[in-house]
Amino acid sequence: MYNKQLNILLVDNKSKSIDKLAALLKNYGVVENTDFKQIKDKNFSNFDLIVLSGSSLLNVNLNLGEIEEEINLIKNTTTPIIGICFGFELICLVYGSKIEKLSEHLDEFRLIKISRSFFVNAPEDITVKESHEWGVRSVKEDLEVLGVSKDSIEIVKHKSKKIYGFQFHPELFLELTQGDELFKFVLQDINN
Repeated sequence: MYNKQLNILLVDNKSKSIDKLAALLKNYGVVENTDFKQIKDKNFSNFDLIVLSGSSLLNVNLNLGEIEEEINLIKNTTTPIIGICFGFELICLVYGSKIEKLSEHLDEFRLIKISRSFFVNAPEDITVKESHEWGVRSVKEDLEVLGVSKDSIEIVKHKSKKIYGFQFHPELFLELTQGDELFKFVLQDINN
């Protein structure tokens, strides 16, 4: 169990696994869910953490008008953010990365190589659950790469803000993957 209880805003981008993500987050505090279209009305200073979910309906490259408020949130808030899958892609887009369509939709367990200088005492290869068809192959200077797979970048961290992104789903198949352990490590980094 995590030792600090956070007030968490979970932004639902129409994720199929929103309930599992909310269950994972409840290990770390009180979770308030909101639809991505409703974030304009939120006072973000009331939250210790904002989590941007994945999406089974939205595409970062094709839905810019619909996600404008979320883009503004990433640019302007001082509240720590963790983006999952679609949320990861949003973060990368905001900081200048190109989001590319992969050759196939990934829906599998995958080994990723992580930065052991950031994820101290972790094994070099971690198994995670992938479910996406878009990827990021390079980032601009504001973002640091903390994990990669054979296809794309998997984990990023903003160099000066408490903003992190996971291309994979730490909320899925907790008994078979270690994504939730990486998530917990990031939360500890946020709270240092």
